Amino acid sequence: MKWLLDPSALIPLLISDHEHHDAAAQWAAGKQFAVCPIVELAFLRTAINAYKADQPAARKALSDFRKTDAPEIIPDDLSPLDASPFPSAKNSTDWYLCELAQKHAMKLATFDNGMEHPASDIIPTHAGE
Repeated sequence: MKWLLDPSALIPLLISDHEHHDAAAQWAAGKQFAVCPIVELAFLRTAINAYKADQPAARKALSDFRKTDAPEIIPDDLSPLDASPFPSAKNSTDWYLCELAQKHAMKLATFDNGMEHPASDIIPTHAGE
């Protein structure tokens, strides 16, 4: 099984002082995963805005991750009009990422508990969950 990381999974995986960093790192160990441009852009935006990284540092973190962990890079090759309708505007991007993961025979790895899509796979925040 391969997982498409959503921003809620990639951000704590790459930002060591994120509250879910340890859970993300523990979950990711030995797994195969992928990212897409939407997820990478969300990582850069969040690292710069919420974690006060400058753009070169955020880009380096993402570049190092690509080199070290070698995630598959999948294109955002699903039109939102070809995806199933999302349940709410608030969940539109998460739903789209689930649909994209499903199109590529993957699951979407997320910390977002509210996502109810068959391709969604919730990462536990505590060991043993």
